[in-house]
Amino acid sequence: MPSLAITTSGWAMFFSIISSGVGEGGDEDASSNLALEGCYGEALPGVDPYRKLSRRGRLLKPTAVGTSFENRGQSVYHLSLIRRLYVHKFRCLENCELPISGHSSALLIGKNGAGKTTVGLVLEILQKIGRGTNRVGDLLKPKDLTRGRTDVPVRFEIEVELGSKVYAYLIAFEFPANFKELRILEERLTVSGKAVYARDLAQVNLARTDQENQATFNIDWHLVALPIIQQKSEQDPLFIFKRWLARMLILRPIPALILGESKEATLEPSLPVGDFGAWFAGPLAYAPSAYARIDG
Repeated sequence: MPSLAITTSGWAMFFSIISSGVGEGGDEDASSNLALEGCYGEALPGVDPYRKLSRRGRLLKPTAVGTSFENRGQSVYHLSLIRRLYVHKFRCLENCELPISGHSSALLIGKNGAGKTTVGLVLEILQKIGRGTNRVGDLLKPKDLTRGRTDVPVRFEIEVELGSKVYAYLIAFEFPANFKELRILEERLTVSGKAVYARDLAQVNLARTDQENQATFNIDWHLVALPIIQQKSEQDPLFIFKRWLARMLILRPIPALILGESKEATLEPSLPVGDFGAWFAGPLAYAPSAYARIDG
């Protein structure tokens, strides 16, 4: 199960994603969201992410670590792996890279102030971008610059393996003199090395496709381009990557606040997981067959 666990104030913070889809010859009714060890299934384009599993309760068996799960009906569940996360000049993190490619999980342990929580905050910022927040001032503040330095831009880079493709996203922020908020310096998205779009300051260049020529337009340099660019379909790399960002599950469990009682069901727990009972009830309500039988 792909996850990134970061201890913070003595507890652990987990980041986990799993995506699912119907393989060739598979049963569409067998595709669904799962919630195992804090991971949600994420349907591939065209598949309802909340469709219940088949009543046959098929078993998911690993076919390759970190790539997919396959059942007898050839329905394939693709794992989403964070291959790389790079952060520069954001709070206490300078030139910080997490080389976690090839690992199904990672655990960061460190003293208070080492940057464990800050790594989680970076993922939260990227998640906000995927969910549509595009104003830079709603993502970062001047106080987030490392030691208040304004001469070096803040830079986030993330590489994610979704199915058989690698999505790489970069965004850099700068704080010029006499500005009240940060602005975008650079931004780009590539898929397996091929550009989807590239942006320098206000100018955005969309890569040419088979049907269309390259497009260039300008946007406010205080706005992130990723939430603004319109995707053509659910197969569009923009749609796939934004949905992945939006559906990241970021937790900072605090055992003293975790309650087993459930008054309602939810698919998205709070950061401290105080509503664990409601979270556990949510996936059971949406995909009960997923819990009928689980292989160890």
